[in-house]
Amino acid sequence: MDIKNSATLKLLGLATLIIITALCSQAARADEKGQKIAQAVYDRPDGQTAVLQTTMILRSKDASERSREFYSFRKDLNNGEILSLIRFALPKDVKDTGLLTQSHADGTSDQWLYLPALGRERRIAGERKGGRFVGSEIYYEDLQDRKPNQDTHTYKGRETIEGAACDVIESVPVDAGNSTYSKRILWVHPQTLIPIRIDFYKDANDQPVKRLKVKKIENIQGNWTVIETQITDLQEGYETHILNHKTIYDQELPDELFSQTTLQNPLEDQKYRP
Repeated sequence: MDIKNSATLKLLGLATLIIITALCSQAARADEKGQKIAQAVYDRPDGQTAVLQTTMILRSKDASERSREFYSFRKDLNNGEILSLIRFALPKDVKDTGLLTQSHADGTSDQWLYLPALGRERRIAGERKGGRFVGSEIYYEDLQDRKPNQDTHTYKGRETIEGAACDVIESVPVDAGNSTYSKRILWVHPQTLIPIRIDFYKDANDQPVKRLKVKKIENIQGNWTVIETQITDLQEGYETHILNHKTIYDQELPDELFSQTTLQNPLEDQKYRP
């Protein structure tokens, strides 16, 4: 081999190695940034407890609407567990229906649905986490706490959504069997750390099956709070609108509020409603 050509090949090989190393380093930094943003979103201040009064509007493809009123309660425990209770107040056909969720520190969750017509609660099995909650575009999984380490988060750059420059991250489950979704893409508003858009993917689909858009945000008691949300089934065209009328943070809530006993007795949570 010609010595000059050999030296040239070595230089080209070295240059290629430098480029590959730089690209890998950039990818590693991007992944590190994605993980950092996801953790910041999860750690965003939202009070030790929260009580909300909310309207849910279900909109079909023909624009017909059904409205539901409910209260929700959340409590963060010091051991990493998060407890929540949802109770419907109106209309009559869903009144007193309740959902209790106990999200554990290890990332697992237990859920029970109380149906007044049956007079008892039933456990939501793990394989039903992709089921629709009271016929909405909200899945049972969406109402569970999800730890940042349950997904791999990759930074995808910046993109402007609704006039706001957002950090875009792609979140893929570490364990594919741990989620209904194959991935989620989040547009995170850096000033509030609220994802103002989330696209949800299933299986090998290259198009999202569901989209969440935050329409309104307010600062309540020093906490950035989502006031209005729209969730759209991109395949069927159905929509769920969530309107929060009142939010109270750090109200004293007993652990007993988040029990199966309270779930079966709607009168028990009425005293804590705003």
